[in-house]
Amino acid sequence: LWVWALFRKSSMRLLLTLVLLPSLLFAGRFIRFTSPKPSQEATLKVVSYNVGLFSHGPEGISRLALADSVSRYLRGLDADVIWMSQFLDCFSEDQIFSILSRAAKIMTDKTRLCIMETFWDRQRFEPASFCLTMTSLYFTAMANGNSKMYHSDDMISIINKAGLEIETIHDGLGQGHSILVCKLIR
Repeated sequence: LWVWALFRKSSMRLLLTLVLLPSLLFAGRFIRFTSPKPSQEATLKVVSYNVGLFSHGPEGISRLALADSVSRYLRGLDADVIWMSQFLDCFSEDQIFSILSRAAKIMTDKTRLCIMETFWDRQRFEPASFCLTMTSLYFTAMANGNSKMYHSDDMISIINKAGLEIETIHDGLGQGHSILVCKLIR
């Protein structure tokens, strides 16, 4: 935008043309203007399912029946990755176990379950841990009454109980997020 504003001034046209012309002429040597051909070997299939349906299912359908329908839907997809981003902290420990057990049933040896959460014990600064702990108080008192920010050991215990194990943990992402990469216990 600023280049165009300068170009509109007659005194700057010659200077800008002299400065920008070489870049445009040689840009093809450094920038690829055509898209590369997609590889037939590497593919990524992305499937989205609206998890909001867990709480807003059609009349007469329980949350358990809705969760079963999601499991049936995902079972046939042979997923490489199942991604849960700031999702599990909305549920109680029993509900998390149910969700993770269902995920484990549809996973294969190559499938990885990635859980991104803000665990209060994995924060870099103590005030962040305090804020997350107070968020748990808000969730319990004002929101849905059973969700909270978990200690990572509690989540890992539920993960193991559901038949999964931690492959890697990535901490310090963004403003205090962690990703737990899980695989089936074999």
